[in-house]
Amino acid sequence: PESSRNFNFGVVLTPRAAPNFTVTADYYRTRIKDAIDSLADTDPNFIPDQCYETPGLTSPFCANITRAPSGPSAGQINLIFAPDANLGEIFTDGLDLGVTWQRDLGRVGKLTVAWQSTFLFNYKIRETPGAEQVQYAGKFPGLNFVGSYPKYRTVLTTSLDHGPWSFDWSARYIGEADVLDEDP
Repeated sequence: PESSRNFNFGVVLTPRAAPNFTVTADYYRTRIKDAIDSLADTDPNFIPDQCYETPGLTSPFCANITRAPSGPSAGQINLIFAPDANLGEIFTDGLDLGVTWQRDLGRVGKLTVAWQSTFLFNYKIRETPGAEQVQYAGKFPGLNFVGSYPKYRTVLTTSLDHGPWSFDWSARYIGEADVLDEDP
């Protein structure tokens, strides 16, 4: 089994002078050891790369690659076995902030404006035991990887609710992310 240690701390403020106004702040920190994942989930090329980078194709990862034995595709890869397993470690921490304001507009309805942001301080992954820990915060790992890890994301949402109908508008901003291991 994988194991994790988590720490969360949050605060919600609603000033008496402004009861329709709420501010939230939540810090989180999570460390996962023996994380269960597939080597193909983060990098589909990981298993072939590990195999082909060893002299004489002696890596144990080579046993996970099956090639077509005959026919027009003879010799071509037809299966890469990448089961879920206990692989490495994941460490992440960050801060979530939110501001919400609501106002009853009588016959017009209820107006809500909400702004939520996430600040990602760290997202470190050690893919296999003994491997180097890689910092993903502020990075786009590349087209062969799943996901992007910008250090800042925010969403602004406005909603007007009136009985059976509502009108919503939102805008989202996703901060920059450098391509991992590339010259900026």
